[in-house]
Amino acid sequence: VGSNDSTSTNGPTFSQTAGGILNFDGTNDYAATSYDLSWNNTNSVTIEFYARPASLSVYYPILGKGPFNWEWQFNQDNTSLGFVYWNTGGGHTNGPTVTIANVFTSTTTFVSVSMVWNHVDNKYYFYRNGAWINTTTWTDASINQNRTDGINIGGAVYQWGTGGNYWPGSLAGLRVYNRALSADEVLRNFDTTKGRFGY
Repeated sequence: VGSNDSTSTNGPTFSQTAGGILNFDGTNDYAATSYDLSWNNTNSVTIEFYARPASLSVYYPILGKGPFNWEWQFNQDNTSLGFVYWNTGGGHTNGPTVTIANVFTSTTTFVSVSMVWNHVDNKYYFYRNGAWINTTTWTDASINQNRTDGINIGGAVYQWGTGGNYWPGSLAGLRVYNRALSADEVLRNFDTTKGRFGY
C-alpha cells in the first residue's frame, strides 16, 4: 500500500543494511507513522515484517495501531509471537488473541513474520519465514473495529499483558497489503527478500 514515512522518537537508530533496519533500545524508542491501517469484516489485509529481538525473555509490543485509539498489536512474548485485535463490543475478550510458540529463537538472526486476515473465510493465517504456522478462525462479528490512529513501530502501542510498552530489537521490511495474500505469495515475498537477512 504505497510507502509511508515514520518519525523517530527518543532515538531509535537506523541502518542502511538489508534495505533499512530500525533498532530499538526497549527503553523509550519508537517510530510513529500516520498510516491508519484498519480492517474489519468487510476488508482483508496482509502485514509482513522481519524482526530480530534483543532478548528472548521479554513481553513487549513490536508494532501496532495506537497508543490512544488502539486497535491491533503484535507482541513478543518471550519466544512466542502474540497478536491481539480489540473489537468494539468487549475488547480482546471477543476479538482474536493468538499466541504462537517458537517464532523467536535467536537474538542474532532476523525472522520473517506474515499475518493474513481474509474476511471472506473469517480466518487469520500466520507464517514464519514463508511457511504456514497457524490458522485462527474468528466470526466476522468480532472483526468490527475502525479506530483512527497511525501504526507505531517498536513501542507506544498499548501496554498489553504483563510487560512494558517498548520493545528491544530490530525491525525491517515492513509491508502492508490491502488484500489477503495467498500462501504462494507469502513464500514468494520471503524468497525475494531472505538473502538480505542471511537466509
